[in-house]
Amino acid sequence: MSVWGIRALECDQGLDAMDCLTANYLGSKQQISLEEMAMLLSEHGLLCSKEQNNDHSQCSDISALVLAELLYEWHNYGYPQYDCECESTIWQSIKVFSASPLALEALLAHIKDIYHDVQLQNEERSLVKLWFHSAYWHAWVEHLESLMDNLIELLHEAHP
Repeated sequence: MSVWGIRALECDQGLDAMDCLTANYLGSKQQISLEEMAMLLSEHGLLCSKEQNNDHSQCSDISALVLAELLYEWHNYGYPQYDCECESTIWQSIKVFSASPLALEALLAHIKDIYHDVQLQNEERSLVKLWFHSAYWHAWVEHLESLMDNLIELLHEAHP
């Protein structure tokens, strides 16, 4: 896997997830939803439920992180911060990015599961193994923490 940054949107598998979303979902939509994007990634084998993901698939983990990053960037900037020639045309048409509390909880649970293995330094999880031996381990862990914090904030906003 080619990686050029700590974000999931800065690796080949992350861009594969974005390509899937772009080709099969985003198009010229004005409203998008976390649920629909997660379902699409799941249908294409890029995102698995916890029950399906017993082997801690790196692809599934990265797709979950992509969704969390898109939510984070939409919530904080109003558009995603990744390099793509399609960025301007696709994301400029989107006015609403919704996420139900149930979808937020599921995504947060996935990210927390990754983070749990990070805390244990469980190299059986391929994503942890990839970053654990990297000079960017601490920056990547901080990135995970910021994604979790953002998901928690979005959940609090959904449940005032």
